[in-house]
Formats: sequence, C-alpha cells, structure tokens
Amino acid sequence: MQLHEVFRDDIVYAEAAQFLAGLHTLAREWGSGNLDAATRKTLLGSIASVKKQLKARDLHGPGALLDVQGELAKASGNALFVGIEEPLRIRVNFLRPREVDSYDWDALQNETEELAEALKN
Repeated sequence: MQLHEVFRDDIVYAEAAQFLAGLHTLAREWGSGNLDAATRKTLLGSIASVKKQLKARDLHGPGALLDVQGELAKASGNALFVGIEEPLRIRVNFLRPREVDSYDWDALQNETEELAEALKN
C-alpha cells in the first residue's frame, strides 16, 4: 500500500466517523423512546460489556460501542435512517484504527457513560 492510499483512508475514516457520530446522536434521540423494557435491558448489558472493553483498552471496544448505537438506530423505526446508518457503521468499523494509541479511551468511556445514562432515563 502506498503512502497516499493510507492518507486517503485516514481522511475517508475521519469523514465517515464524523458523519456516523451525527447519526448516532439522532439514533439516541429517536431510538431511546421506542425501546421496550427487554431491549433496554439488553442494550444496558451490552453497554456494561463495552465499558469493560474500553477500560481494558480492548480494540474491540470502539466497534462494540458503534454496534450498540446501531441498535438504537434500528429502534428509531425509520427504515431510511437504518439504511444509511448500518452500511456507514460497517465502513467505519472496517476503516477504524487498529492501534491502541489511536483512541482517546477516556472520551470513549465518557461517551459510553452518557449513553448508559440516556438509556436509564
């Protein structure tokens, strides 16, 4: 792989991740109110697992966090929204960094805490 290809992938990842973050803000807003008690409990369990992964700096944690947010997108009940979010999430997961030092682990943990609080309310 040539250097310009790596740089291009970094740009594509950054833009896709930024767009996905905006979609996940909407997913939290639109999906949280549509969750039944069982689904809410399942998601809170998934978030607890993500918290452990992030605390351990497990490279699967960031992807698992994205997947939890994807479940909120599905809960929105908006097929167009899900149709945009899911392939973008897959792309971001594919392109995301695979080096531990590439992540702001504290920020990811804070995001996970905020998500858990939003689901509890």
